[in-house]
Amino acid sequence: MDLGDIYSNNVNKSQINMHGTGGMPVSRERDPQIKKLENDVFSSIQSKLNDELPPQQPEQAPQPEVKPVNFADALKELRDLGKS
Repeated sequence: MDLGDIYSNNVNKSQINMHGTGGMPVSRERDPQIKKLENDVFSSIQSKLNDELPPQQPEQAPQPEVKPVNFADALKELRDLGKS
């Protein structure tokens, strides 16, 4: 028995692709400790950001200076603008 015979008898010849061998999806399970560490780091960063940043207050747009004008005053102002 030579090396070629051993290889041909012991190696799975099914196609390997991104779904695993034989078309079956590969089951990937994340380590629970990694999940916990990830959540701890995220919550730690979030708490540091909340502690360091002051609470934001919504900015109020400046109110335009508007004064009520009656119809007669508006006509007078338009007439005066036309004379200039």
